Amino acid sequence: MEKQFETNPFLIAFEVGAKNGYQNTKPKVTNQFIKSWKYVIWRSEKKKGTCETCKNMDGKLLDIDSITTDLWPAHPNCACKLEKTVAIASGTLTEKGMLGIDNKFIICDDKIRRNILKDANRYKNDCLPYQKGRIYYTIEIEPGGRKYLILSNDGLCFFTLNNFKTIYPVENEEIEAKNRNLNEEKYIEQFQKELSLLEKGNMAPMAYTYIMKNVYDWYLSDDIAERKMIENQIEVFRKTGYKKTGIAFYDNGIKYMPSLPEALLSEEEHFFRNHLNIEYEWSDFEKLNQRLPEGYRWKQMGIMKSIIHQNTAPFWKWNRKYVSFDGYFEAVYSYDNQSLNEETASEDMGTYNYGPSTSGKSLFDMLFAYKEHYLKDMLPYFYKKNTKKDYEDFLNGKGLIP
Repeated sequence: MEKQFETNPFLIAFEVGAKNGYQNTKPKVTNQFIKSWKYVIWRSEKKKGTCETCKNMDGKLLDIDSITTDLWPAHPNCACKLEKTVAIASGTLTEKGMLGIDNKFIICDDKIRRNILKDANRYKNDCLPYQKGRIYYTIEIEPGGRKYLILSNDGLCFFTLNNFKTIYPVENEEIEAKNRNLNEEKYIEQFQKELSLLEKGNMAPMAYTYIMKNVYDWYLSDDIAERKMIENQIEVFRKTGYKKTGIAFYDNGIKYMPSLPEALLSEEEHFFRNHLNIEYEWSDFEKLNQRLPEGYRWKQMGIMKSIIHQNTAPFWKWNRKYVSFDGYFEAVYSYDNQSLNEETASEDMGTYNYGPSTSGKSLFDMLFAYKEHYLKDMLPYFYKKNTKKDYEDFLNGKGLIP
């Protein structure tokens, strides 16, 4: 136990009395609840067919970093969910609060540590995070047997204020915010591999759409449990070779079009693009773009690049067109922030690009990309319109003339 503490670089400092320097070791506690970004609770589906593994996991408090795809989902078609929880702000445990840079527990002085733990009681609770060799201890911090710290020999810290009926993790809100911001800056970068597979013809467009929709939903979420489930769902999808999501809409799309089509599109391939695009209402889209790191945000196009999306725009109130960083997805919004889609304004809606014009850095690459975009996206639009209904209306003289 001593070696585990000594090698742990993270600190929570406790107020210590003057007598011998180590006598009063009980921290002061006020209850400041914060949203946990370190722990989640496992919730099993409570029905007759629930397996024993899932039943035994119900109600367990889990460190988010321990939840690999080997743990959740527990098996194919697992209906268990991860649920967010709350924590106690570490700064309320003591006037000094946390001095380290993570949510680990260690007393900053060996003598203080030994004095604190020498009278601590061993504690067992099957709902706390398990790890081989981990031992929990309790320290009463207020007379009456209701408020306790629960400490582990490898660095975890929890708090209860109602005699162990409810146990809260102890977290540093400021540090977790920094960790969360760093994670947001890096998360989308790991999907360059999938973008490369798509561009090389080794991934179905619908598979890439599924991944990027989940990535964007991850950035929109304010729930660490939801984010973790999204991360694991993507990892499980990767393990299938990008073939099976378990959702019929995506799986059927993956089977229908195994790779990006050639320049001469069939009518079915042209209209299939409407299943591949990613859409959000303006409030979510604005929030998403604020959270995405620089270089991965959707870019607003100038009026010349969005001129064919102005059919339904009032005089001098232009529709706004945005394109994703990879060039494949489009979003169009009216002057009053209405999302233009197949139901609201099919003539002006954003569509999926089989040949993104934003690809490439050299002049040759840009010219080649524009050629691909013109042949795969622009020409088919001029001749077939955005939807089958628009195309039929055009053939019957009801639609807009290109």
